[in-house]
Amino acid sequence: MIASKPDFSKAYIAANELLATGKELDTFPFPIKPLIKANTDVSLCSFEKAKRKFNANIKAWGSESAVLQEYQGQAIIFYNKEKTGNPKPRIKFNLQLFASSGPISMTGNVSEKSISDHREYFFGKSVHEIEKYLNRRGYQTIIRPSKNPDSKAAVIKVLNSTHERNITQVLVSPGSKRHGEVPYVKISTDNGRYKVINSRPEEYKTDGKEKAKLFFRRYW
Repeated sequence: MIASKPDFSKAYIAANELLATGKELDTFPFPIKPLIKANTDVSLCSFEKAKRKFNANIKAWGSESAVLQEYQGQAIIFYNKEKTGNPKPRIKFNLQLFASSGPISMTGNVSEKSISDHREYFFGKSVHEIEKYLNRRGYQTIIRPSKNPDSKAAVIKVLNSTHERNITQVLVSPGSKRHGEVPYVKISTDNGRYKVINSRPEEYKTDGKEKAKLFFRRYW
């Protein structure tokens, strides 16, 4: 598993995006878990449940209130609802920040840095799961097969790109003869192409004529 601590410089931006776009916000103070479940692919698990079901001591990962983990491309927030004192505001703050994980902002924007930082988000996801993620970020899409008759890839074509919602299409491939039997996702935007590859660099075949910037799975 890959553990992450919050980047507090982005906290207010992430929280404001959730506040501005969340349809579940009909009361105040509002429950954070329904908001996360409706707007993200993130799973939630309390410290107590992790201890009871899996005998995992989440506090050992470096936080008393909330920890984000990634396992095979799935983001999981572990949160401490039993923390002494008055934990609720802090826990809500951490959950809002962690729930913004993933390369695409709530307004639909993606950048080279966000893809690099969250490359593992795409691994293990089907084309339909990735399309659902795009739809939640405001993209209107259709899925079509690759134009290459020998390819097993599928293409998510965006129908409503804008300067802010800057993805034009996403190609999802389980592997190919050209690049080897390694899955990858290629994201095309209005200012560049980026390919996240679920393998080590030496396992990926390339002829050196790549038009996309490559990001390989990170191993710790």
